[in-house]
Amino acid sequence: MAAGLYERLRNLLPNDINRDYSLNTFPRNREHQGRAGLETFLSAEEGRAFVLVDMQEKFLGEIEEQESIHMVLSQLKVLYYCSRFDLPVLVFEYEGDGTTIFPLNEAVTAVPRHRVLTKVDDDGFVNPEATSVLQEWNVAEIYLMGINASFCVQETAVGGLKNGFKIVTADRLIADPKHYRVNKDRKWFEKHGKYFLG
Repeated sequence: MAAGLYERLRNLLPNDINRDYSLNTFPRNREHQGRAGLETFLSAEEGRAFVLVDMQEKFLGEIEEQESIHMVLSQLKVLYYCSRFDLPVLVFEYEGDGTTIFPLNEAVTAVPRHRVLTKVDDDGFVNPEATSVLQEWNVAEIYLMGINASFCVQETAVGGLKNGFKIVTADRLIADPKHYRVNKDRKWFEKHGKYFLG
């Protein structure tokens, strides 16, 4: 990833992270306003964990810079939301390819319930700890974020389904390199779970 991306993120963060998670990932849910609206919205989060996949420099370097910036900022908004409302976060990192990038790694550590697991395959669920951790958190549905959408994110979604979890993702929280023949296989996600646009 170009060094300039870090600087651009630092410059954007102070002005950009305060946008509401519900507007960020559920753009049709703008009616959730005020305390009662927030409580209604949060009740839908019961049994959900957020899963961050392979947000490591090696893989992010293949994504176009502008798309990377928008995706990382969107993921940060979700992670800050998880921190504020104690929603669990599971992070997968491909073994041997470094750690999750700044500032996502710092945002993850601020979430009360979080785990970072390594994987040796595109599917994060090859690590048996993944299912155990999610079951400890009483999770029924996983909300996927990360790269590459058509490989590691999708294969982790397949693993989640095989282990009995429902799957959700959003267009601005995942990405593929432009040279991929299939870019963000929206139809697959819609067929097997939920795919939010916006």
